Amino acid sequence: MSIATKAHIVYKDNYGKRLPGVTTILGILSKPALVHAAWKLGTEGLDYRKVWGQAADIGTLAHYLIQCELRGEVPDTSEYSQVVINKAETAYLAFLELYAERAWVPLIHDGKLAVEVNLVSKLGFGGTFDLVARQGDATRILVDWKTSKPSKSSPTGLYPEHKHQLAGYKILWEEHHPGEPIDRLGIGILNKETGEHHLHEFRSLKREEKIFLACLKLYKLLKGGK
Repeated sequence: MSIATKAHIVYKDNYGKRLPGVTTILGILSKPALVHAAWKLGTEGLDYRKVWGQAADIGTLAHYLIQCELRGEVPDTSEYSQVVINKAETAYLAFLELYAERAWVPLIHDGKLAVEVNLVSKLGFGGTFDLVARQGDATRILVDWKTSKPSKSSPTGLYPEHKHQLAGYKILWEEHHPGEPIDRLGIGILNKETGEHHLHEFRSLKREEKIFLACLKLYKLLKGGK
């Protein structure tokens, strides 16, 4: 399998109609931190598109390395520059430490490990999330990896949209696995610069679920749907 990237996955319903993904739906929300970040890069003489493009490559490659680790596959990084590889591997090593600490055991989806799972909802959207695993005794946790680094706007590397994404993924998993509800949700921050890691864990994201569903409704209306 080639390097997986969520941005290129096409979601379709049973009739072949193309559906928006979780991150596309949440794109209608204002993200002032991104505007400020782009402005700051500009004041430093940097093209934010190139900087963010490289950051996206690092995140994609880090996710791919993690996916290969969990599935027992051999990764192929030949299409990436050494700079991207080095930072992606730093994030990957952070994942290995976090994974060992938590002793997660991936659940099974459709006969395979619940790793990089892409699903479509009857509500009219799709999404791909990184891992659903058993944690401890019988706790089920859905985790998404982020290779973001701390900033002035977010010292922890965690942003509101990260929790909104998790809420959408929880809806997807539980629709397809009604007998296996998610007990906890986690965002694993894997610092691509320092190799540090941190897990932000949540028992419930009820408010974020409401926000996501409201965004879904608004997205459909803006696109001419009902």
